[in-house]
Amino acid sequence: MNPGSILSILLFLALVFLGSANFALFSPHEIHLAQEFGTSILAIDFLMALFTAIFAFSFPVWGFLCGRASRGGRKKLLLIGTAMWGVASIFTYFVASYSQLLVARLINGIGIAVLLPVCFSIFVDYISPQERGKALSLLPITLALGSGAGIALASAFGETVWRPPFLVTGIMGLGILVLSIFFLREPERGVSEPELREHILAGKVYNHRINMKKLVERLGIGTNRWLTLAEISRAIPIGIYVYKVIPYLEMYGFGAGAKTIVTLFIGSGVVFGYLMGGYMGDWANKKAGDRVLFSVLSLLLGMVFLSIAWSMPRPEALWSSNTILFFLFAFLGVALAYMNVPNVHAMLVNVNEPETRGMSFSVLSSMSWMTYGVGILIGGIGTKATLASYQGVLFWGTLVWISTVLFWLPIFGTIKKDKSRLREIMTQRAGEMV
Repeated sequence: MNPGSILSILLFLALVFLGSANFALFSPHEIHLAQEFGTSILAIDFLMALFTAIFAFSFPVWGFLCGRASRGGRKKLLLIGTAMWGVASIFTYFVASYSQLLVARLINGIGIAVLLPVCFSIFVDYISPQERGKALSLLPITLALGSGAGIALASAFGETVWRPPFLVTGIMGLGILVLSIFFLREPERGVSEPELREHILAGKVYNHRINMKKLVERLGIGTNRWLTLAEISRAIPIGIYVYKVIPYLEMYGFGAGAKTIVTLFIGSGVVFGYLMGGYMGDWANKKAGDRVLFSVLSLLLGMVFLSIAWSMPRPEALWSSNTILFFLFAFLGVALAYMNVPNVHAMLVNVNEPETRGMSFSVLSSMSWMTYGVGILIGGIGTKATLASYQGVLFWGTLVWISTVLFWLPIFGTIKKDKSRLREIMTQRAGEMV
């Protein structure tokens, strides 16, 4: 890979990092926002829910535009979306009313939503099919690190000061945008496909674009359907974890400092899982021909370890061997459960044509985010202010992954057929280019 491609990938990841950080800036300030704008916490929750909804529903729009974009058009979409969320973030610093805040945040959500489908579509054109697992692990790792940085930045200015982080991330986003105008290179669509690479490097152009017929055909691909259903059920426990693990640790007896350390320790399992999942998935793909068995086993083992962690009783002495085992099982469970994420993305690439990949990823992400909200709701319904209630919600939420495993089983029968279908299409289109 040449230096220009490496620089472009770094710029992609920088935009994803900043967008994810910006997304998380509101989370610590719900009460202070309600007080400043003279409204209720429910009104702030409504704003956050609307922001998440517009974010999720914008995915397919950007994904479709990405699939329709001509040569160089995907980069233009990325720059337009980045300009939207960067300017909206700076405007958020100056808002004087709840309605202004609502408008700014909605524009922000629409703009941030461009990052994943467009970056995903462009990113895979840099990577050969054999290396896609480990390469695609960089996107969720960057998202996770960005989200953590956003929460840290939101808290860095003090408990009641929420505006400066929006100004900081907005200016930084526009700064990366300027650099991207000059230094970000969009690869030719489809250049990473073995059948097309030689022709594209010789100057031929891959002219296929998404249309309604291809959109319907995409829905007919079995692996797409089952991966989407599996991702929908996988997102429910995640919605529970994000909002219930920290209160569970408080009920467990950890103070503010220890709670932060424990949360970071368990959260590091997510990053470790993404990284190892990509590498081990590529290895499994080379040895067995697909990633399905590895993904199912990692999810099953993660479910087992997390179920053990959530069911362990709190010891009388807070710091004990029992607590250390709880940390260990929680870390391993989270790491194993998240190992299948880069492999889901790699399989999605390996069964969809270059022009439909952004849309396929958008639909998967949109469904996941909406079900994530369902998980938040389920967690809220089943929780009371007791250790046992938090423990029960986390334990039973984890068992939802049984349905995820069931949705994975049909992929054993669809993946090889769908991969062969894609290779036939690429071979046919290579012939057309000649």
